[in-house]
Amino acid sequence: MPSRRNPPTCRDVLALLTEYMEGGLPPVLAGELTRHLEGCVACGRFLESIRTTRAAVNRLRCDQVPEEVHARLRAFLRAAGGEA
Repeated sequence: MPSRRNPPTCRDVLALLTEYMEGGLPPVLAGELTRHLEGCVACGRFLESIRTTRAAVNRLRCDQVPEEVHARLRAFLRAAGGEA
C-alpha cells in the first residue's frame, strides 16, 4: 500500500480503483490516488474506460438482454457458488 514515503504505483491504483470510484477510501489515500491519476496517462485512461463501461451498463435495460444470456449468467453464478 502507498504511504507518505512511497506514492501509489500503477498496481496500487488498479487494486484500489473500485473503492476509489465509490468513495470508500480514506481521504489521504484518495488524494494520493487522485494525484497519481492526474499524472499517469495510462491509469487515467483506464479509469475513464471503467467509467464509460459502467455508464453503458447502467443504461442497459434488462429486457434488452436476451434470455439465453440471462440463463448462461445464472448457470455461471450457480457454478461459482453464488445465487441465481
